[in-house]
Amino acid sequence: AHALLRDATTHLQEGLAADPHNRLARNECARAWLEYGLRTLRNGELDEADQAFAHVPEVLDPKFIEGDFSKEEQFLIARSKYAKGLAQRDAGRVEDAITTLIDSVQAMGELVLGSSPRNQEQALLLAEAYTELAELIGKHFSADDAMEAHSQAVPILLELNRLHPDWPEVKFLIARNYGAMSLLARDSGKSSDGVKKTQDAIELMNEILADDPDNDRYAFTLSKLRGEYAELMSDLGKPTTAVPIVQQAVESLEALLAKHKDTKLTPQRLSWEIQLAQMYGVLGHTSQSAKQADVAKVAFAKANSKWQELSAAVPEDEVVKQGLLWSKDRLAKIQ
Repeated sequence: AHALLRDATTHLQEGLAADPHNRLARNECARAWLEYGLRTLRNGELDEADQAFAHVPEVLDPKFIEGDFSKEEQFLIARSKYAKGLAQRDAGRVEDAITTLIDSVQAMGELVLGSSPRNQEQALLLAEAYTELAELIGKHFSADDAMEAHSQAVPILLELNRLHPDWPEVKFLIARNYGAMSLLARDSGKSSDGVKKTQDAIELMNEILADDPDNDRYAFTLSKLRGEYAELMSDLGKPTTAVPIVQQAVESLEALLAKHKDTKLTPQRLSWEIQLAQMYGVLGHTSQSAKQADVAKVAFAKANSKWQELSAAVPEDEVVKQGLLWSKDRLAKIQ
């Protein structure tokens, strides 16, 4: 299906040469390149995805479009820019990704916030782009700038949730924002501020997973949030409460990864594997604080083993390098 879509899209583009001013054909071709790029992005083929997204503004070249761009055409170009930012992020080009994502949210924001009635699918995409931007800034740069991006996403999502209380993707994005905002609060020494946000996020994820129990993205996010909640509990001097919470998070994430053990190491798969390695570390640290040395020893050994496995697969990854050093040190100290 992948190769067929590539061939079909290439033929669409070749067909434009015969009728270069056919606007409908140009729109169809641009949408096809975007769809092909999104598929290759999910598959971890980042160069191929990047090239596909670059074709969208090329196909919608102003010299072949008579009159001004329609709102849909403008949004299609902004959408391809957002997707390009995600490809840059997955390729480790963080500064490029942030610049591209900022450009895309500005372009999408003008279209969405200026439309009446607002296109709600587009509003959701805008909120998603702000969420990705906020998470990226929060990981690599300033907490204040990350909070600013979250504060753009959350009001859009809360309004969408009010209008469509049964829309699971809206609740999923609210939960992601709350979880990330809670981490930022924790990093600034305000763990107690983060607790309520994380509890709300877990509640939202439980709600949408009840209706869609086989959704892997939702299951991963719930496991991640539970692990983060356990860390908050441990910060607040409640390691004994935290241990069973993080154990549950580890078990559910292990089960999720076991479901797809033959999958290639896409950027998403790598992030899930890294999350599991980090959670083994959280379990080790928390159980050690709770005076459960045997549980801690096993958890640190599993963390070290997982980081070694990841180091063999992606030896240059900075997160993996740091994780491996940390787990070796903790394991040596507890032996």
